Amino acid sequence: MGPRLATSSFSNDRFPIARYRSKSNEYLSIKHVKLNFTELIRLFRSTPNLCYLNVCIDDSSNDKLFSSPIFSVLSLKLHIIRSDTMMKNLIKNLPNLIHLTIISEHINLDGYQWAEIMVGYLSQLKQFRFQMHYYIDHSNDEHFDIDRILLSYQTPFWLIKQKTFVRIQWNTNDENTYLFVYTLPYYFDFFCSLL
Repeated sequence: MGPRLATSSFSNDRFPIARYRSKSNEYLSIKHVKLNFTELIRLFRSTPNLCYLNVCIDDSSNDKLFSSPIFSVLSLKLHIIRSDTMMKNLIKNLPNLIHLTIISEHINLDGYQWAEIMVGYLSQLKQFRFQMHYYIDHSNDEHFDIDRILLSYQTPFWLIKQKTFVRIQWNTNDENTYLFVYTLPYYFDFFCSLL
Protein backbone atom coordinates (compact mmCIF):
# COMPACT_ATOMS: atom_id res chain seq x y z
CA MET A 1 0.00 0.00 0.00
CA GLY A 2 1.40 3.41 -0.97
CA PRO A 3 1.76 6.49 1.24
CA ARG A 4 -1.38 8.29 2.26
CA LEU A 5 -1.78 11.77 0.74
CA ALA A 6 -3.41 14.05 3.31
CA THR A 7 -2.66 17.52 1.92
CA SER A 8 -2.59 18.99 -1.59
CA SER A 9 -1.99 22.53 -2.75
CA PHE A 10 -2.22 23.80 -6.31
CA SER A 11 -1.28 27.37 -7.14
CA ASN A 12 -1.40 27.61 -10.88
CA ASP A 13 -3.97 27.30 -13.61
CA ARG A 14 -3.22 23.64 -14.27
CA PHE A 15 -5.31 21.97 -11.58
CA PRO A 16 -6.29 18.57 -13.04
CA ILE A 17 -9.95 18.68 -11.97
CA ALA A 18 -11.08 16.09 -14.51
CA ARG A 19 -8.50 13.54 -13.32
CA TYR A 20 -8.15 14.45 -9.64
CA ARG A 21 -9.14 11.61 -7.28
CA SER A 22 -8.10 11.09 -3.68
CA LYS A 23 -9.95 9.20 -0.98
CA SER A 24 -7.25 10.05 1.56
CA ASN A 25 -6.85 13.78 0.88
CA GLU A 26 -8.19 15.85 3.79
CA TYR A 27 -6.76 19.32 2.98
CA LEU A 28 -6.98 20.86 -0.47
CA SER A 29 -6.01 24.38 -1.52
CA ILE A 30 -6.54 25.46 -5.12
CA LYS A 31 -5.26 28.97 -5.82
CA HIS A 32 -5.47 30.96 -9.06
CA VAL A 33 -7.95 28.52 -10.57
CA LYS A 34 -11.64 29.35 -10.95
CA LEU A 35 -13.91 26.34 -10.82
CA ASN A 36 -17.48 26.22 -12.03
CA PHE A 37 -20.34 24.45 -10.27
CA THR A 38 -19.94 21.18 -12.16
CA GLU A 39 -16.23 21.05 -11.36
CA LEU A 40 -16.94 21.73 -7.68
CA ILE A 41 -19.43 18.83 -7.55
CA ARG A 42 -16.87 16.58 -9.25
CA LEU A 43 -14.25 17.68 -6.72
CA PHE A 44 -16.45 16.81 -3.74
CA ARG A 45 -17.29 13.42 -5.25
CA SER A 46 -13.63 12.59 -5.89
CA THR A 47 -12.42 13.65 -2.40
CA PRO A 48 -14.93 12.09 0.01
CA ASN A 49 -12.80 12.69 3.13
CA LEU A 50 -12.05 16.34 2.46
CA CYS A 51 -12.02 18.40 5.70
CA TYR A 52 -10.47 21.70 4.50
CA LEU A 53 -11.02 23.37 1.15
CA ASN A 54 -9.67 26.65 -0.24
CA VAL A 55 -11.28 27.31 -3.63
CA CYS A 56 -12.48 30.01 -6.05
CA ILE A 57 -15.85 29.60 -7.78
CA ASP A 58 -16.88 31.67 -10.78
CA ASP A 59 -20.19 30.49 -12.14
CA SER A 60 -23.12 32.78 -12.81
CA SER A 61 -25.62 29.96 -13.25
CA ASN A 62 -28.23 29.99 -10.52
CA ASP A 63 -30.16 26.88 -11.47
CA LYS A 64 -27.82 24.15 -10.21
CA LEU A 65 -28.17 22.68 -6.73
CA PHE A 66 -26.26 20.23 -4.57
CA SER A 67 -28.19 16.98 -4.33
CA SER A 68 -26.98 15.98 -0.86
CA PRO A 69 -25.08 17.41 2.12
CA ILE A 70 -21.30 17.16 2.34
CA PHE A 71 -20.58 16.17 5.92
CA SER A 72 -16.78 15.86 5.79
CA VAL A 73 -15.92 19.55 5.20
CA LEU A 74 -15.14 21.37 8.45
CA SER A 75 -13.30 24.41 7.10
CA LEU A 76 -13.99 26.35 3.91
CA LYS A 77 -12.16 29.31 2.44
CA LEU A 78 -14.29 30.37 -0.50
CA HIS A 79 -13.72 33.08 -3.08
CA ILE A 80 -16.96 33.32 -5.01
CA ILE A 81 -17.91 35.55 -7.90
CA ARG A 82 -21.45 36.43 -9.01
CA SER A 83 -23.59 33.55 -7.78
CA ASP A 84 -25.34 34.20 -4.48
CA THR A 85 -27.77 31.33 -5.09
CA MET A 86 -24.94 28.85 -5.58
CA MET A 87 -23.05 30.21 -2.56
CA LYS A 88 -26.10 29.86 -0.31
CA ASN A 89 -26.80 26.38 -1.63
CA LEU A 90 -23.19 25.30 -1.05
CA ILE A 91 -23.08 26.69 2.49
CA LYS A 92 -26.45 25.13 3.36
CA ASN A 93 -25.06 21.74 2.32
CA LEU A 94 -21.99 21.94 4.58
CA PRO A 95 -23.69 21.36 7.96
CA ASN A 96 -20.49 20.53 9.87
CA LEU A 97 -18.59 23.72 9.00
CA ILE A 98 -16.62 25.09 11.94
CA HIS A 99 -14.57 27.72 10.06
CA LEU A 100 -15.91 29.75 7.14
CA THR A 101 -13.98 32.44 5.30
CA ILE A 102 -15.59 34.12 2.31
CA ILE A 103 -14.39 36.60 -0.27
CA SER A 104 -17.32 37.51 -2.48
CA GLU A 105 -17.68 39.73 -5.51
CA HIS A 106 -21.03 41.00 -6.79
CA ILE A 107 -23.02 39.19 -4.08
CA ASN A 108 -25.08 41.55 -1.95
CA LEU A 109 -25.97 39.94 1.38
CA ASP A 110 -26.54 42.02 4.49
CA GLY A 111 -26.12 41.04 8.14
CA TYR A 112 -29.72 39.87 8.50
CA GLN A 113 -29.37 37.49 5.55
CA TRP A 114 -26.06 36.11 6.82
CA ALA A 115 -27.52 35.64 10.31
CA GLU A 116 -30.47 33.72 8.84
CA ILE A 117 -28.09 31.39 6.96
CA MET A 118 -25.87 30.87 9.99
CA VAL A 119 -28.72 30.19 12.42
CA GLY A 120 -30.62 28.00 9.99
CA TYR A 121 -27.81 25.90 8.53
CA LEU A 122 -24.48 26.37 10.30
CA SER A 123 -25.07 25.43 13.92
CA GLN A 124 -21.48 24.16 14.34
CA LEU A 125 -19.86 27.36 13.02
CA LYS A 126 -17.28 28.85 15.41
CA GLN A 127 -15.47 31.32 13.16
CA PHE A 128 -16.83 33.40 10.28
CA ARG A 129 -14.75 35.94 8.38
CA PHE A 130 -15.71 37.69 5.22
CA GLN A 131 -14.79 40.32 2.71
CA MET A 132 -17.47 41.41 0.26
CA HIS A 133 -17.03 43.64 -2.76
CA TYR A 134 -19.96 44.92 -4.71
CA TYR A 135 -21.19 47.67 -6.94
CA ILE A 136 -24.54 49.37 -6.60
CA ASP A 137 -25.80 50.86 -9.84
CA HIS A 138 -27.82 53.96 -8.89
CA SER A 139 -30.06 53.66 -11.93
CA ASN A 140 -31.21 50.19 -10.81
CA ASP A 141 -31.31 50.63 -7.05
CA GLU A 142 -32.68 54.01 -5.99
CA HIS A 143 -33.28 53.01 -2.37
CA PHE A 144 -29.79 51.79 -1.56
CA ASP A 145 -28.84 52.72 2.01
CA ILE A 146 -25.34 52.16 3.40
CA ASP A 147 -26.54 52.88 6.94
CA ARG A 148 -29.10 50.07 6.65
CA ILE A 149 -26.36 47.62 5.68
CA LEU A 150 -24.15 48.74 8.56
CA LEU A 151 -27.05 48.48 11.02
CA SER A 152 -27.73 44.93 9.87
CA TYR A 153 -24.35 43.97 11.38
CA GLN A 154 -24.93 45.87 14.64
CA THR A 155 -27.51 43.48 16.06
CA PRO A 156 -27.16 41.31 19.19
CA PHE A 157 -26.54 38.34 16.90
CA TRP A 158 -23.36 39.92 15.51
CA LEU A 159 -22.12 41.91 18.49
CA ILE A 160 -22.94 39.57 21.38
CA LYS A 161 -23.43 36.06 20.03
CA GLN A 162 -20.81 36.13 17.25
CA LYS A 163 -18.57 38.82 18.78
CA THR A 164 -18.02 40.02 15.24
CA PHE A 165 -17.47 43.60 14.13
CA VAL A 166 -17.96 44.69 10.55
CA ARG A 167 -16.60 47.70 8.72
CA ILE A 168 -17.89 49.23 5.51
CA GLN A 169 -15.94 51.47 3.19
CA TRP A 170 -17.47 52.96 0.09
CA ASN A 171 -16.85 55.28 -2.79
CA THR A 172 -19.80 56.96 -4.50
CA ASN A 173 -20.12 58.85 -7.74
CA ASP A 174 -23.17 59.90 -9.80
CA GLU A 175 -23.65 56.49 -11.40
CA ASN A 176 -22.70 53.89 -8.80
CA THR A 177 -21.35 53.06 -5.38
CA TYR A 178 -18.56 50.59 -4.72
CA LEU A 179 -18.73 48.90 -1.32
CA PHE A 180 -16.07 47.00 0.58
CA VAL A 181 -17.57 45.21 3.61
CA TYR A 182 -15.36 43.12 5.91
CA THR A 183 -15.03 41.60 9.35
CA LEU A 184 -12.65 42.89 12.00
CA PRO A 185 -9.95 42.18 12.93
CA TYR A 186 -8.86 42.18 9.31
CA TYR A 187 -7.78 38.68 8.32
CA PHE A 188 -7.00 38.77 4.60
CA ASP A 189 -3.60 39.25 2.95
CA PHE A 190 -4.68 42.11 0.71
CA PHE A 191 -6.66 45.26 1.24
CA CYS A 192 -8.95 46.81 -1.33
CA SER A 193 -8.28 50.47 -1.97
CA LEU A 194 -11.28 52.54 -3.00
CA LEU A 195 -9.35 55.59 -4.10
